[in-house]
Amino acid sequence: MDVLVAGMPGPLLRWTCDVVSHAASLAHRTLAYEAVAADGGWMPPDGPCPGPPPAGIRLFVAHHPGEAIAAAVREGRLAALLVVDDPVQALLEMRRAGVERDVALRGLSSSATLLGEMTGSGSALVVAQRSGLGDDSLLDRVQAYLGLALRPADVAMLAERFGAGGLGAAPAEAVSQPAADGDGLTPEDVAIIDGALAPACVYVLTGQRGAVTWPRACLFWGDHPGEPAPRVLGLTGPSRVLVYGPYFHLASGRWTARAILAFSPACRDMAFSVELHGSAEFGRCEFVVDQAGVFAVTFPVTVRSAREPLEMRLVSRRGAIEGTLGIERIEFRPEPV
Repeated sequence: MDVLVAGMPGPLLRWTCDVVSHAASLAHRTLAYEAVAADGGWMPPDGPCPGPPPAGIRLFVAHHPGEAIAAAVREGRLAALLVVDDPVQALLEMRRAGVERDVALRGLSSSATLLGEMTGSGSALVVAQRSGLGDDSLLDRVQAYLGLALRPADVAMLAERFGAGGLGAAPAEAVSQPAADGDGLTPEDVAIIDGALAPACVYVLTGQRGAVTWPRACLFWGDHPGEPAPRVLGLTGPSRVLVYGPYFHLASGRWTARAILAFSPACRDMAFSVELHGSAEFGRCEFVVDQAGVFAVTFPVTVRSAREPLEMRLVSRRGAIEGTLGIERIEFRPEPV
């Protein structure tokens, strides 16, 4: 039996792999691990890859499942445990491992969004922190899902070791705990988690796209590449990209994008565009500023694939000798399918 365990890097993914490993052992099933790269396949067109005997379990572990393996889950050809960890804990763990913040955020956005694209498949079971399930319920579901048919005494043994049901009884080192003061998260980090990562996790849990926000904290300054976009941007100079990023992911489909911008009086009659780019241009709005103030620029975008790292660009269309502007955030609201 082949099983995919996919999720954001973090304690809950390890917990799930450990539960499956011990459950397989109690059921006298052989277990083989196989890491899956983001672009890795799973089965050739003519049938399954060589694997363990029918009585065994081959466990594929991935943070960013490739399209072939994700398609197998969506089509019911591959069983999958989709693990939704606390994005705060996942980010903190990656930071402690030495991963740069922006790289970690992009990876978590990709991982959660790709999981959401597999939710709703009849072959997938979602494993979520604090899922609210009763005692032993989740462990019962996992062992039944894998066809292990453990004895009640074995299930009780797993529950005692790993914590049952909603995972609240699991050891602190195995399951995510709320972030404590001093963990190093800034208000900007929290804004990004709340606006971009939390909705992606909800997408995995429900299979429904929700509103997503990219705050200024995750965007970059066109005049100083790699630096965060400041609150106030000077326009003096040639036409150029003023703000770009963040290379996060959105679920595939149609969205309404809404950029919140502020303009100084000197911006009157200046031309700008807001654009969404992936492997192609997915949406654009060109406009001329009528007057000073705070305005929302709204336009439709279509995301072709959740695998696309997306770049929003704020562009000045003509050179300027004066003027300032600011970008507060970019909002995305899903359109009906």
